[in-house]
Amino acid sequence: FDEESFFDLGEFHLGPGEKKMGHLYVDHTEFVLHATVIHGFRPGKTLLLTAGVHSCEYVGIQALIELAEKLTPEQVIGTVIIIPVINTSGFEHRLPSLLPEDHKNLNRVFPGSPEGTASERLAYYMEKELFSKADYYIDVHSGGIYEELRPYVYFVGNCNPEVSDLAE
Repeated sequence: FDEESFFDLGEFHLGPGEKKMGHLYVDHTEFVLHATVIHGFRPGKTLLLTAGVHSCEYVGIQALIELAEKLTPEQVIGTVIIIPVINTSGFEHRLPSLLPEDHKNLNRVFPGSPEGTASERLAYYMEKELFSKADYYIDVHSGGIYEELRPYVYFVGNCNPEVSDLAE
């Protein structure tokens, strides 16, 4: 394979038809994200899937854990990056929506800052390292400890029509 057919993200270096589970280390923090990267045999776009931004939204977390186990390179055109839990410290400390390091809601601090609080540094890492690799991004949320939700999906609509159409 030529070098252009490989996919790199952090410590991940995958050739066509490879699937690897491992870790992504967030710069200047103690955060370690568990990730699965599946690089298909055929070239294509990159899809980033995350859950656990709100660490008690267990349904989305479990769905991505199961998807990471079952999805194979033969089923993928392009690359799929799966990170089941973004807010790992909140998950480990059973803090529903906030990071225990700074008590901020990660979903409200984007784009973050490399010199900011823990949440801001994590958001910045996601922007710089993950979003920059993705052609498409799906962030899975669900009802948490204290929420009951009906199934729904939403996508960006206040943007250029081409972006909105593609998102839909």
